[in-house]
Amino acid sequence: MSFMNLLFFFLIVFAINYILKFALRKLFKIEPSKREFFSYNHINDQHRKVDWFVRGGTLIVGLVLLYFVALDKYPPSYYLVAVIALIVVDHLVRAFFEWRASENPKQSILTLTQMAVFVAAIVFVIQFNFFLFGGFEGVVTEKTDTSFMVEVTSFNFGTGSTVHEVHMTDHTLFKGEVRGFDELEEGTLVRVMPFDLPSDFPYKLASEVIVE
Repeated sequence: MSFMNLLFFFLIVFAINYILKFALRKLFKIEPSKREFFSYNHINDQHRKVDWFVRGGTLIVGLVLLYFVALDKYPPSYYLVAVIALIVVDHLVRAFFEWRASENPKQSILTLTQMAVFVAAIVFVIQFNFFLFGGFEGVVTEKTDTSFMVEVTSFNFGTGSTVHEVHMTDHTLFKGEVRGFDELEEGTLVRVMPFDLPSDFPYKLASEVIVE
């Protein structure tokens, strides 16, 4: 079910991107450009050099973030920030060279539109935890005999972090590095998949608790 939801989400994103670009082509009378498959389609040699410099820098930053994510210093969602940076810089560079050096400068409008769609999709994933499909990810800040508190950091600076009280049932499954509630410690980064309960329920009932 999760895979199908993810596939459906990507199909919607690409459909929106296609429709917007199609409409903009008609509106601004943009001629379709010929692009080769399995190619970066650089505008000129300078574009190629700048593009590879950007990709190299982003790769280094991505590896550093991956290292800290692996050490549980940052949640995996932080890695998506590096993806956003790559998308933005890559598309801005392409749009610049399309506008300044290509035979079809208006193509840059489509490039910027595609950038906006992809960035919006990733922000949606971050804000609504789409990958977790109803679950949430955070750090265990407090533990009692029968429950624990999870602080979830939001990328929305206006709301700050949210704290969830999580209780277990006889059907709660622990996966990953922790096999049971007794092994769970404060400061641990966890993913919690709760049971489907009314929104006004006072706490979360965990279906799965994942520690990676």
